[in-house]
Amino acid sequence: MLADATARGLEIEMVMRPAADSAFEATGFERGTITPLGSSTTWPVFADISMVGGRVAMGAGEAGYSTFVEADGLTAASGATGADITG
Repeated sequence: MLADATARGLEIEMVMRPAADSAFEATGFERGTITPLGSSTTWPVFADISMVGGRVAMGAGEAGYSTFVEADGLTAASGATGADITG
């Protein structure tokens, strides 16, 4: 389970996705469209270490849209913490 793998990689007890209404209230984005860039609030970002040097898809802030970016640039721009989160 991703939540368990995430928790192990970050050495924390448990990680859970928030309820859809809580996610929207906190970020202004619907769950599944939340992006680590452009939020009016700074949020912690976690990136799996397997994406280093690669290209990844990320939500573009609206349902049905995504963008592909260089993972190293994304992690640098978002201040992401790298961890083995995919187990």
